[in-house]
Amino acid sequence: MSSSTIAAPQTSLGTGLAWTRRRGPDFLLEYGIFAALAGAFVYFALSAPNFLTGKNFQAIGYSVAVIGLLTIPFTIAMVAGQLDLTVGIVIGLLSSVFQVVVINSGQPLAVGLLAMVGTALLVGIVNGVIVVNFGINSIVATFATLQVVFGASLTLWKLNRTNAEGSGEFTSTISPGDTGYSIVRLVNAHVLGIPVPVIILAAVALAGHLLLSRSKLGWHIYATGGNRSAALRAGIRVDGVVRLVFVLVPLVAVLAALITFGRTGTPDPASGYGFEFDVLTAVLIGGIGFAGGSGTVERSLAGALFVVLLKDGLSLQNVDSSIQFMIQSVALILAVILVALAAKRQQR
Repeated sequence: MSSSTIAAPQTSLGTGLAWTRRRGPDFLLEYGIFAALAGAFVYFALSAPNFLTGKNFQAIGYSVAVIGLLTIPFTIAMVAGQLDLTVGIVIGLLSSVFQVVVINSGQPLAVGLLAMVGTALLVGIVNGVIVVNFGINSIVATFATLQVVFGASLTLWKLNRTNAEGSGEFTSTISPGDTGYSIVRLVNAHVLGIPVPVIILAAVALAGHLLLSRSKLGWHIYATGGNRSAALRAGIRVDGVVRLVFVLVPLVAVLAALITFGRTGTPDPASGYGFEFDVLTAVLIGGIGFAGGSGTVERSLAGALFVVLLKDGLSLQNVDSSIQFMIQSVALILAVILVALAAKRQQR
């Protein structure tokens, strides 16, 4: 009787350890981001001054709107097995295009928006051609185009600034009228107390979720990233899927660009520079690996919120920016290690 009493807890402990070894990494990938998000919120609520204020929550909402919007198409691309490093810097190019077409040339707002969409399509198509037609790895390809896009945005802005200053008509801010002031009003407006950018993020997130989880195209995206050869044998137009995800990234970045210079009132060719690090961190913390074939929009958005909360809370605590960067880098390393462990388990 006593021996059976002793054996039971040993068996339970052994079962628990076996489950931890077998399912622990998968459990962390699935739910770890939500636990980390809750922990970060509680920690900063207790330790960071002015964290639990309406003004700070609004600031968090605007930041999450921009990073979250970029995270959604980036997630879709990574599910397809691709990585687009132009996700952030393309905002600067789109801002420069808006300044040239609308602010300095005085074209109607609709023309400026069409010019931004056309520029976004061009960037996405070029990335798709380099990766699909020339067979270049997406990381290498988009790292190269990142530099080109950044150079183009600076060149366009400087040339236009020089010409406009020479004629005495240059302005670096969005002026009233049909030259962009409506963008400022829209971006800073609220609906039932909710900032419009947050509503835009929710709408795009829902569309991204439905695309991946409820559509045939979503299944094709997962199949393309999971097993390219099997996807080809199943009749999926893999090259078309890859081209599409590269177009989605800059197209959604149009919304992020509008929110960015709508908040600041100043189109900036350097806007979005470095955002690729925040987006990549958010997606990896959300449990998406580089191999493709897995991941969800909601986990990536949770990762984006975690990144924004982390930066906001550390700033409120007056932590030096270099230390903030190091902390975010450590979070990225831990996320990469966790994803790598999960990938090894799947290969066994």
